[in-house]
Formats: sequence, C-alpha cells, structure tokens
Amino acid sequence: MPYPLSLYWGLNSYNFFNIPALSFGKIRMSYGTTGNDQIGDYQYLDSWASAGFPYGGVSGLAPARVYNPDYGWEVNKKFEAAIDLGFMDDKLLISAGYYNNRSSNQLVGYTLSSQSGFTEYTANLPAKVQNSGVEIDISSTNVNNGNFQWNTSFNMSIPKNKLLSYPGLESSSDAASYEVGQSIRMIKGYHFTGVDPATGNPMFLDVNKDGFYTEDDDYIVIGQTMPKFFGGLSNTISYKNLTLDIFFQFVKQEAPLLDYGPLVGTIGSRINKTTDVLGYWNGYGEQTEIPRPTTTTTEDAYKLFRNQYRYSDAAWGDASYIRLKNVAISYDLSKLTQAWKMQGTTIYVQGENLVTFTKYKGLDPEINGFDRRFVYPINPFGSVKSPKLPVLRTLTIGLKFSL
Repeated sequence: MPYPLSLYWGLNSYNFFNIPALSFGKIRMSYGTTGNDQIGDYQYLDSWASAGFPYGGVSGLAPARVYNPDYGWEVNKKFEAAIDLGFMDDKLLISAGYYNNRSSNQLVGYTLSSQSGFTEYTANLPAKVQNSGVEIDISSTNVNNGNFQWNTSFNMSIPKNKLLSYPGLESSSDAASYEVGQSIRMIKGYHFTGVDPATGNPMFLDVNKDGFYTEDDDYIVIGQTMPKFFGGLSNTISYKNLTLDIFFQFVKQEAPLLDYGPLVGTIGSRINKTTDVLGYWNGYGEQTEIPRPTTTTTEDAYKLFRNQYRYSDAAWGDASYIRLKNVAISYDLSKLTQAWKMQGTTIYVQGENLVTFTKYKGLDPEINGFDRRFVYPINPFGSVKSPKLPVLRTLTIGLKFSL
C-alpha cells in the first residue's frame, strides 16, 4: 500500500541573495506518493445476477462481473519544484514551477472480446504514464498613482504527456492505441502526400510499400489532442470610479478541421463547405492540394476520400487561437446612491467572446471536438466530444447594489 510523503523547503531569499531589488523570495519543493483503490468493495470477486429471460418458468443466473484476483493499488508519484520572487516592493511578482507526475498500475476498463460475455473489466494497466509541465504566473502593478491604477497579470502552462513504458503492449488490445515514448493523447492516421495530377485522386504515404493503404500498416502519428501551451493575459485599469477589465485567452493546439478538411469527396451533399473547395483538381496535370470531387460511390476518388482522406492529416491541422475573452467596464455609483441607503452600487457593461484571431478552419477552435469516426485511436483515458456549435458572443448590461 503506498503511503504519502512530503518535503518542503522555505527560504527568505532577500537575505540569502542580498539583491536590493528583490523584496520577496521563496523556493518550494514537494514530493509525494499516493495510492488509489476507488473501485468499490469485493470487486475482485466474480458475481452472478438473475437472468432477464426465465427458462421453463424458472429464473436463471448469468455472470455479472469478471473474476480478477490480481487487483493492486493505483500509484501516483508527484514531484513539484517552484520559485516565487517579488521585485520592487512586490510591484512585480513572478512564480515559476515545474511538476512531474508519474502514474502506474492505473485502474482502468480493460477491453475484452465481446465473445467472453463482457466488453471490458476493471484491471491494473501495466503502463507507466508521465505528466509533466511548466507553469508561469506574472503579475505587476504598473501604475498606482492616486486616482489611477493599472495592474497586469499573465499566466502560461506548458503541459507534456508521455507513455514511459507498457510491458506487453504489442500483444495487448491497446497495441493500436499507444506507442512508448508518445503521448497517450496522440492521434494516428494516414499521411496525405498530395493530389495525383493525372487523376485528381488523393495520395498517401504507403509506409510498408505494399501498394495498399491499411490502418495497421500505414498509420503514423499525426498529432495530439493535448495543447502545446495555453494561458491568458489580463489588464485592470481604474480611474476614480471607472474600471476597465480586459482578458485575452490564447492556446497553441491542433484539432480536426471542418468536415474532415476540404470536404470535396461528397460535393452535392447538404453539408456546407469552406471556400477551399473551390480549388479542387479540375483537369489533367493541374497542381492542387484539393482532390477532385465526386458523388459516385464506385469511383476511386470517393473511396479514397471515404476510407483514407478523412482519416489523414489533410483533415487535421492547427487550431491555435487568441481570443478577446472578456471586456468589462464598470462605474461605481455608491457616492450618488448613499442617500437611498444603497451600498456597493455599480453599473456595468460586459462582453464575452468578442473577437477571435485564428487560422482554424472549423466552427470554433475552443469547442473543436471530434467523434469516433474521425481518426483511430482516440484518447481512451479522456472523454470524446462530438462537434458542437461555437461559443456564444454575449453582451450584458447590468446594475448591482445592496441595501
């Protein structure tokens, strides 16, 4: 059974470093190991339940749970180190941290053949997964001059995920889903190499050079669902009773493109398409990245689109964005409303999701989502999102007060 451990080291960095501009400093470090057995009681035993269909007027029994005597604790080992610094009487505060978490013996639903009577059972996954990253927070008091104040804060996270080891991966049911050294959030698919100028058909990398395109032999890692980094920048500016708050959100990530990229394989369908479709192949020798359109299901162009193109990196791309997430203007009316015994009176105007800067060719880079039909494998450790409408742009006008 794992047991918790922790280490902590504090430091008055002003005295230690003897830097005049440094007004505050702290070094933090911790390490811990914890166990998890949240699977319920007696889950290692096989169990039986009443069968739904009686035989001869007598209700029978049917297996309800798989026998597994090999349960063990799920183990998580966590390490963190960080430094907090303050400069110029804490007008500038900087916090930077690194974390490294390693999980092993994860309690997961392990896939079984449906012929066994069960599609999965809870077991300890032999894989060792590492989640690490860097987190940075910076806040500053830019101006604090009587009636005028201006404060800024910035944060950024750089997460990383890697499968360190998985004994017996090649012979397990997860062989197609994971690769040692890759992220468990990886996406695999065909590599699109362009359009054949003679036929207009899409072409793909034939990894094993056998002249056929198959998932088992020709899939490569084309991306991952985990963002490369994300964060935000906010500014608060106040002058007397007037306050302005502005917040920007940014994300560096990848995602499936709208309708599996330029949806040229089914022109004539009811699905709207981007203007990229207008650049499709239109004759012998033409150089383009958009395959020729067709609605005839027996043609190679349609089959290649249906079976390979929409499962390739042609339908996967950059979904990074910078969004003006929130702007709020408020005015404090407390002095004017004291006669009516109204306190904390504020009138405000607030807007959300006002402007988005992105090259993403989809409905919305924040709500990108994909379903099980897109690229296999999907992330077995997380939820699968279906395509959704973009986030709403909203404008709110309000009055707050208390009696």
